[in-house]
Formats: sequence, C-alpha cells, structure tokens
Amino acid sequence: MRHASADVPDLIQEVFLRLLRVPDRETIRNPQAYLYTIAGHVLHQYTLARALVAEPIDPADIAANWAPRSITILPLQSNSNSALN
Repeated sequence: MRHASADVPDLIQEVFLRLLRVPDRETIRNPQAYLYTIAGHVLHQYTLARALVAEPIDPADIAANWAPRSITILPLQSNSNSALN
C-alpha cells in the first residue's frame, strides 16, 4: 500500500498545472483565494478516487491476526418432539 504522503508532490503539481491552464489569468481578482479553490477541488477529487479504490488484502496479514476461538462441542440431546422424527 502506498502511503498518502507520497501523493502530496503530485497533488501540488496538479494544482499549479491547473492554475497555468487558466486562459486569462489577469481576470483573477484574488489569486490566493483562487489557488485555495483549485487546491480544494484537487483534494476533493483525490479523496473521491481513493475512496473508490479497494485496499488490497494480504491473506498473510489476516492469518497472522486471526486467533481461533475455543470451541465447545456439546453432546446431542435426544428430543422426541423434534421436527426430524
């Protein structure tokens, strides 16, 4: 599993690439607010994409963390009113 902090440089790059793709940057009245808005959208898309990806399960991890419970075997009781008779 890849740690999410490894994705931070890619997310930052995506934010600035989107800012550079704006056709008329002079019309942006508040560049800082615009940058935060783009970053929010990139982060939202990232979290949605991560939510849709199932985490791989390693069977060895399951086996290592699984502890069998003690099982008590009870004797069968004869019941003349049973539905099986």
